[in-house]
Amino acid sequence: MTPLPGRAVLILLAALLLTACGGEHRVDPGALAEVRSIGQVVAEATSRWYWGDQGPRVTSRNETFVVDMGTATSGAALERARARLAEHGWRPDPPGRGDELWLRSARWEELSLFAQGLDDYVRQWGSEDADEPEVSEAIRRAHRQSAGEGLLVIQLHP
Repeated sequence: MTPLPGRAVLILLAALLLTACGGEHRVDPGALAEVRSIGQVVAEATSRWYWGDQGPRVTSRNETFVVDMGTATSGAALERARARLAEHGWRPDPPGRGDELWLRSARWEELSLFAQGLDDYVRQWGSEDADEPEVSEAIRRAHRQSAGEGLLVIQLHP
């Protein structure tokens, strides 16, 4: 059996957790402020995922940022983001591959944070996503504005 990619696993877990509760789940404004504080935000977007065909309808509002970390490489950008977010209580969960970062907050246990270099993200996921057109546009806009290797795509999932 082929393992599911990290993003698919995250989405499936979110679906299971959210369908039991119903309603709309949003990222806490404090968590958004923490992510915005770690570097220069080049672009951001909100996307919505809907769950609960068999039960309560649930909306998950996911937040995506493209952040310039001011580094020469995406590896250095990930390390800088990890260190800065650790100052706010974010910790690895689970340890990611070398080209991505998965974190959980000590303050908002329900939140998952995923980070990956912009070029690595585009290679892995593409820059066109029919399910998340707002995210696709933010990534394209950031790609046009800056060719820096220190750009990260950071996604927050409630």
